[in-house]
Amino acid sequence: MTFEELLEKYQAVLLENGILKEEIKSLNTKLGVSEHRAIPYGSSDDVSLDSLFPTPNTFSEVSNHGSVGKPLQSNINSMSDPEDKIQLFMSLFKGRDDVYAKRWENKKKGTNGYSQCCLNEWKSELCRKPKVKCTACSNKAYARLDEKAIDDHLRGRGNLVAGIYPLCLDDTCYFLAIDFDDGEWQKDILQLREVCSEFDFPIAIERSRSGNGAHAWIFFESPIVATLARKLAAGVSLIFKSNIHQKYAVIDQRIVWYGSINLLSFGSAEESIMRLDSPNIANELIMSMDK
Repeated sequence: MTFEELLEKYQAVLLENGILKEEIKSLNTKLGVSEHRAIPYGSSDDVSLDSLFPTPNTFSEVSNHGSVGKPLQSNINSMSDPEDKIQLFMSLFKGRDDVYAKRWENKKKGTNGYSQCCLNEWKSELCRKPKVKCTACSNKAYARLDEKAIDDHLRGRGNLVAGIYPLCLDDTCYFLAIDFDDGEWQKDILQLREVCSEFDFPIAIERSRSGNGAHAWIFFESPIVATLARKLAAGVSLIFKSNIHQKYAVIDQRIVWYGSINLLSFGSAEESIMRLDSPNIANELIMSMDK
């Protein structure tokens, strides 16, 4: 192939690329979603996670974005008073406040875990561990999850790593945590963020303690029944496919099928479909079709 032929093919590719970009921009406008960076299938080595995890502006970003349904009207940042930071933390991570767990570690056995924080632990006249389990102990006095406990946790004072009990006594919860640590978790967590961003769904992401995984946090404005939160987590399914054509269908003004929908496709076609049950999203898509 001569240089002139190669240059001609290169210019043709550039022209086609520009046309495709304009088509994508037009489709995004019709769908009412913002432009986003696609994550190519099979390119985990090129995936950057730097933008996902906490920065010096994390307090400001989280407090301004808020929880699902209503933003938190606070201006917490790295220079705010410790008391204000603690209140922000407790406004997001809410659960049972009559008890909390603390992390323990046995270096000899190489084991670790969490157990209830008891004010009488290892007191010779009151604590009978390990002969008697804490749940069966008549002298147990669980510590409350208050501002001091949160302050100690955030500062690492006394090597405290506190764990919250998110399930309240009335079987409701204030937040949902999704754990990513298997397979190509990097691409999974990035794809989840892309989907949430498209539908303006607030989500917070952090790297796990081991560094080989991540957690996605969804905070609710008010407590919801825990079974609904579990269904939301169980419904998160991320599939990476190449060469798919994004379409959507609205059924009964509330059910939305979004993704690669091709009822006449052959066996070699790659399909990836997401089902949403949301009257609000369905209405926005219907309105966009009328424009």
